[in-house]
Amino acid sequence: MEQAVHSNPIPDAGSAAMQPAWTSAIERHRSGDTEGAIVLYQRHLKRNPQDAPGWMNLGAALRRTGRADAALVCYQRALRLRPDDAAVWSNLGNLWKQFEEHEQSLYCHRRALQLDPQRMQLQLNCAVSLREAGRFTAAEDIIEQCLAREPQRPDLLYERALLRLHTGRYREAWPDYEARLLSAVPRLPRVDAPRWQGECIGGKRLLLQAEPGLADTLWAARFVAMLVRRGADITLRCAPALHPVLAAMPVRLAPMRDTAAPGVVADFHCPLLSLPGLVDPRGITIPEPVAIAVPEDSRAIMRRRIAPYAGSFRIGVMWSGRGRERGDARGSLPLARIMPLAALPGVQVFSLQKGPAAAEQHSAGAAGFVVDLGAQCRHFGDTAAALEAMDLVVACDSAVAQLAGCMGKPVLALLPFNPHWIYGMRGDSTPWYPTMRLLRQKSPGDWSSVCTELLRLVGKWTEVRARREFDAHAKLPP
Repeated sequence: MEQAVHSNPIPDAGSAAMQPAWTSAIERHRSGDTEGAIVLYQRHLKRNPQDAPGWMNLGAALRRTGRADAALVCYQRALRLRPDDAAVWSNLGNLWKQFEEHEQSLYCHRRALQLDPQRMQLQLNCAVSLREAGRFTAAEDIIEQCLAREPQRPDLLYERALLRLHTGRYREAWPDYEARLLSAVPRLPRVDAPRWQGECIGGKRLLLQAEPGLADTLWAARFVAMLVRRGADITLRCAPALHPVLAAMPVRLAPMRDTAAPGVVADFHCPLLSLPGLVDPRGITIPEPVAIAVPEDSRAIMRRRIAPYAGSFRIGVMWSGRGRERGDARGSLPLARIMPLAALPGVQVFSLQKGPAAAEQHSAGAAGFVVDLGAQCRHFGDTAAALEAMDLVVACDSAVAQLAGCMGKPVLALLPFNPHWIYGMRGDSTPWYPTMRLLRQKSPGDWSSVCTELLRLVGKWTEVRARREFDAHAKLPP
């Protein structure tokens, strides 16, 4: 749900703009060919090392591809060349925010605003950094000042929605949250039906469209039942990977599409993430998580895989979550941080990780004592079957963590300093997933305290379990 503020490529009016490498780099950057743009920016800068916009654009492209350290060098070079350029200071502030160096980030944003106090984008960048630092009141003050000048600007409204969601003011947040749909990049395919706005839906055919983000789909699916009880005939268009676990919902499931999709006849359509503000506009109801279906063939696969570890305390782990694929690793941690779980008596650790981060099992030397279930999972039905067999799930914020929460499994959620808004900013629980216990960073980037508490809790639980097993055996007749 949440989005970072990224820099756009800067076309420069100087002589550098007339060079073919520069022009081609800008075109590729804007078209989404970021790697191609990087090559051309580098070629341009070898010939024009004093070109500040070139360093700015190369930094923006490197940041987008997850190479934040290299981006920092580029921004610092641009700053040396243009120390009074507000955009350079603001971009540098955005990058320090990504590093969770919040004071450094805010210093850069304040310097940018000193140089160009009326530029709206700089004010928005500063507000986002204040939100990331947990300073919600100061951030909202800036957003309100900006909205006084441009009351319908979508990125300002969306940022205000995030601030209000973070502070639990759902009723105020939901109207502004609709601004997420007004971005320049289309998020949903066109549907030949009117948008549902909360009117009577009994007996009507409603097409719900999930937005990118499997975790968001799992979270929002709980609101669908409220419409079913009102008599709606619902088709839910979502990622096929989720279809097996959502099969118990009283709706038809259809795959997501990137373009206008024929074949689904509807009286109305509605984005799935818009449901909370329509079915509960006062923001006072938190429905139970959606019921999860576990396919029998998935159960059979996982039963065979887990059978050799019968009798152990089975812990499923996930250490890399949402955001990492966008180059934002703040909510993820290295596998090595949680490997000590495998040394606890009676514990067997199972990896539920997929994607590039799964390779850490081998690079960290954990493949011998961490059983890889993630590689066995074809879809979320298999993942649900694996979760069903676990005694405990340890996961960073991810679709897997929320799937476990939907299933009512005990979950220890490993959270960054400023997590997704459903977790709030304090406390060890969330009303959205009652079986989750939240382990929070005490300061930005502080996984040490999180993992210390994790080992303490799991160690205590395994001791209690071992004591109960000993007592049970001691009571057996000779």
